[in-house]
Amino acid sequence: VIGWVPSNNPNNFIIKNYKGNSNGVDEFNDQSYIEPIEGWKEDIDGTMMTYIRFKKDMFPELDDGVDIKIGTTKVLWAYRDGEMTSNDEPIYHGRSCIDTPGNVNGCRHIESMNLLQGESAEVPLPDDAEDWDVFMPDVIVPDDSTTYYCSLLELPTPDEKHHVVQIDPIITEENIGIVHHMLLYACPESMIDPQYVGTGTPCDTMSENMPGVFCRGGVTFYGWAIGGKSFYFPENAGLDVGGNEWDTIKYVLLETHYDNPNNRDDIVDSSGLKLWHTPTLRQYSAAIMQIGMGASPDSLFIPSGIERAVNYGYCNTECLDPGINGTDIDGSGDRVFAFANNLHTHLLGRQVVLRHIRDGKELRPLDMNLAYDFDYQQMTPFNQEVEIFPGDELIVECVYDSSERDSITYGGEGTYDEMCLSFLLVYPKPKLALCITSYLGYYDIENQQWTEDLGRFFEEAAMNGYYNASNNVYDIEIDGALEFYQDFATGNIFTNHDDEGAERVQYCLDSQYGALPGDNSRLPVLRSDIEYDAFDNDDYYICDDNQGGGDDESGFDWNGWYVYVVASLIGVLLIALVVYVIMKFKASTAKGNEKYHRVLSQENKNNNNN
Repeated sequence: VIGWVPSNNPNNFIIKNYKGNSNGVDEFNDQSYIEPIEGWKEDIDGTMMTYIRFKKDMFPELDDGVDIKIGTTKVLWAYRDGEMTSNDEPIYHGRSCIDTPGNVNGCRHIESMNLLQGESAEVPLPDDAEDWDVFMPDVIVPDDSTTYYCSLLELPTPDEKHHVVQIDPIITEENIGIVHHMLLYACPESMIDPQYVGTGTPCDTMSENMPGVFCRGGVTFYGWAIGGKSFYFPENAGLDVGGNEWDTIKYVLLETHYDNPNNRDDIVDSSGLKLWHTPTLRQYSAAIMQIGMGASPDSLFIPSGIERAVNYGYCNTECLDPGINGTDIDGSGDRVFAFANNLHTHLLGRQVVLRHIRDGKELRPLDMNLAYDFDYQQMTPFNQEVEIFPGDELIVECVYDSSERDSITYGGEGTYDEMCLSFLLVYPKPKLALCITSYLGYYDIENQQWTEDLGRFFEEAAMNGYYNASNNVYDIEIDGALEFYQDFATGNIFTNHDDEGAERVQYCLDSQYGALPGDNSRLPVLRSDIEYDAFDNDDYYICDDNQGGGDDESGFDWNGWYVYVVASLIGVLLIALVVYVIMKFKASTAKGNEKYHRVLSQENKNNNNN
């Protein structure tokens, strides 16, 4: 889309739809997919600014058009100085705004955003809200390309319970782009050594520098990643802090991921998160349910050279049901309401979907990102809350591209390791805080071999020539190698009964890291179109204004139950009316025939008498 306010006609503006080519841009013949709204120029502190507003079709029906993918959109924006008339053609904008900030002719830049779902709507803070900064001051960032820095910090601890209702990122200005993501892990007092509160160290050295602190990688209190903005909780929910309940969290481990590709040694950082909390409790307490695959080699591994490697993490009903037990809020049964989600992988992630299964049928996915961007992760609000009931099951589907790697990538905390997680915000607060799965088996260091399903996979892969343990390479170029891996990753083979599919180990923990019913159990894998009927992704945005709710701009719910009842009654009345008209017609016809026969009979009598 290119637009300008012509110097020879400042009361008008030009906006057009273009397509790129190797030498520039070509104007689309069909301009009906873009709707101009307004354009104007305005002097802002001595700089003449140009503003143009327009609407554009997200899914244009053009042979050479480009659809906006569900999830992250990379928006390339550019400008060029200089006057343009209504007869001019666009001129090349120039170089990068970042690389050449002094370029006066113009520049370009890329910004990631979620055009289809956006960010959480701002909710005004109550008058009694207070702020609490969770950060580690003056961290000297190591000159490594990737650093995870862990700080043990206090949460606000008022005597009475408060609700966190808004969370803002606090990023040291000169470190924007270096601070990649921040996670707050809940730290029960039983899992920390209080003497280390207020201290920090690179996470890999915690065992030496912060012994006795064991909450990293566990239950997540909140997560932020690069590109994310402030998050506003809905008006009826907030996160608990303070008070003296059994699950009160007083401490958190702040894990900050620094991305330092140039190995700089002069970075000092004080980034963190600002928690806005209020003593005026909202109707419900909220919490995060962490769902997916464990961050370990026995949970996730991806051979090199695969453009589309699909893996799954599960939260089965055997874990979910006891995890949401006791959440009944109105006498209609246990359930939680999901209102936002954050999908998470590392560098190889390309697509992530949080799937929702009920009674053997997949419902509309809770969250979907088909253009996942490691550099833009955020808590995405839902347009409508989604109810999760006992008996439901959740699946995190992660699609990776390992075509540029030359060895197996395993699950883990490092940037070049991989993850497959979903952080689902729900209310009322359930017991369940962590629901993840792993393969059957582990790597036995003493005997230097994998066990159970993992052992069988690598053993058979080596026998077939797919896997070379000496250099940790799984060669997908060999016939059958890719299919063998994908069958294993999707659960089609192993666990001693191949025809019935495989099993996974399910882990279920509460916010205090206590085991819930269903923890450490072996459960069958849920396979698409075998254990459940899959959802058609093409229907994801069939009602894009409200995620399938069917409301129009007036707020009327066209999919409400009463609409169907009224429509059914109208249908019945129409059928009754048709039947009535037919019967009246038949009755009228019968009377006419009777009269006709009487007249005909009388004429016959008269003829006979004559």
